[in-house]
Amino acid sequence: MNDDVREEKVIGPALQATPVPGYLIEPVVNGPSSWWEGHHASNPCAVRLSCDPRVFLGYRAGGAGDYFRIKGHDVWRSHLGMTVLNVTGDKVVHRLALPIMEKELDFMLPQTEAEFAAYKQGPHADAVAVLHDFRLWEDNEWLYCIYHEGAVDSCFDCIVRMRATDFLAKIGRSVELSARPLAEIMSEWRKL
Repeated sequence: MNDDVREEKVIGPALQATPVPGYLIEPVVNGPSSWWEGHHASNPCAVRLSCDPRVFLGYRAGGAGDYFRIKGHDVWRSHLGMTVLNVTGDKVVHRLALPIMEKELDFMLPQTEAEFAAYKQGPHADAVAVLHDFRLWEDNEWLYCIYHEGAVDSCFDCIVRMRATDFLAKIGRSVELSARPLAEIMSEWRKL
């Protein structure tokens, strides 16, 4: 093929997202959890703990209002969602109603280029506002989560850990809470 001749493909309507049969996790477009996972549920990370046969599937999720505009691009900040899969890892047994890791913001993220310029001059320019790219792994009795955290236009790697037994206890309580309406569980969820 001649390097000077390039074939362009027209994608057209295929750019619209459509559900694909067999996916374990899809965005929750309608319903009480759409605020944090209605736009995307992607970039999964899975771990099976040595003390539990189930598979724990973490995923990056964002709601429609979680986007911000930076340098000409719309970017979505993330929350860490969690599901519990069966022992073969092919069926969701529990999907938690709220994120297990998030950054609650008391300010609005910039949604236009002008807002971004003003945001960079304001009091929240260096505030930690975004989480991305979660990964989970177990080492001895500890469960680790590595992820990106940062301000709107910069990020760095972070690692947090907890004992695997504490994680399992928190998952158990989260499953119980997830069976109730969100309005009833918000306060207890945040403490958990």
